[in-house]
Amino acid sequence: MFLTAFFAKSMQTASKYIAEVDVAMVEKAYDWLASKQHSSGRFDEVGSMINKDMQGGLGNGITLTSFVVTAFLENEKAKMIHAEAIQKAMKYLNLNLEDINKPYDLSMVTYALLLYGHSMKFSMFYRLESMSILANYGEERYWNTTNSIETTAYALLSFVTAQQYYNGIAVMRWLVNQHYGTGSFAHAQEVFMGLTAMTKLMEKISPSQNDYTIQLQYGTTTELFRVYSQDSQNIDYELSESPNLLEVLFTGKGTGSLELSYQYSLNLLNFPHRFKLDLEKQNATSDDELRLKVCVSFIPSSRIGVSEMAMIEVTFPSGFVVDQNPISEQTSINPIQNTEIRYGGTTVVVYYNNMGIERNCFTVTAYRRLKVSMKRPAYVVVYDYYKPKLNAIKSYEVDGKDACVVCEQTDCPKDCWKE
Repeated sequence: MFLTAFFAKSMQTASKYIAEVDVAMVEKAYDWLASKQHSSGRFDEVGSMINKDMQGGLGNGITLTSFVVTAFLENEKAKMIHAEAIQKAMKYLNLNLEDINKPYDLSMVTYALLLYGHSMKFSMFYRLESMSILANYGEERYWNTTNSIETTAYALLSFVTAQQYYNGIAVMRWLVNQHYGTGSFAHAQEVFMGLTAMTKLMEKISPSQNDYTIQLQYGTTTELFRVYSQDSQNIDYELSESPNLLEVLFTGKGTGSLELSYQYSLNLLNFPHRFKLDLEKQNATSDDELRLKVCVSFIPSSRIGVSEMAMIEVTFPSGFVVDQNPISEQTSINPIQNTEIRYGGTTVVVYYNNMGIERNCFTVTAYRRLKVSMKRPAYVVVYDYYKPKLNAIKSYEVDGKDACVVCEQTDCPKDCWKE
């Protein structure tokens, strides 16, 4: 149920920008959702979810019904075709309003009520607002729950739908400050709802009145940037040094978003592994053939017993590529679900639906197609698709021919030309 509604929401948005989206398939998704509605008007999950994190805080009853009915209400065509299903869902939510005492549930229901134009929409909106927490001297607003980012995102959608744009800015500030270093949130629903909510608000805060100056000051350097309403491009600026203090002064009128980012490198080889990864080079028919046996198992913890989707990326030394069927001799206890060949055959990616403590092995074969003199280690990386921090990495090298034997003439080291 959740995945179908999530698909319908996502494809509805994508269809505005991507002509290849199959609109008929999206309509069938809405038809299927309506067919699964309970006589009471509620929606319950059908089947099981392998990755619970993807669903966020959603459960059966009020939250799932709110999520599904907003999918209908956000699609003009579906709203007309499935008006009866929407009405039944709103009746169910209305009957349960008095029982809602959690901010997460209330944020979802309030957004649904506002989209529908329900008579209780503002009563629930003010109740939701009263549960919020102000931070940084009132500059930020959020809802403190186990699903704070999702709750705050739904609340921001309610602020936008209620045309409370100015008050929504503090909510958006808090969401922006929750971004990880990658510029995103930790889980799928946080990403989807967080970005959706912030985008909706930015659509309403028109930049047509922009006329302001931004002053950056660090160390002995001062930089000025002027922003006009006609400007549509991002202003990118790279600091000439790494200061301990950066002062920013805005003067004028308008809206905008300032983002400060930095980069650094981490060596995954030095981090604790959450997978047991073993590599073994097998006997080959020649030095131009590479046969690598890869064995992987998940290392459980008290909180996480299995990897819900494990991915293994096998890269090959320079000059080696695979053919169309590189995998052989795989163990049968947990079959491989999918295999991808990437980057012109220089990398193979193997997918497992889930992985526990069982030993999962396969052999991958590659062939030397190019002669390269510079030898560098290759890597095998395994990680949880939904929690990439759960990973392991190992390097390996190919023994064999001397550089002067395998190199092309123009690529050979100078020592190869000595008599």
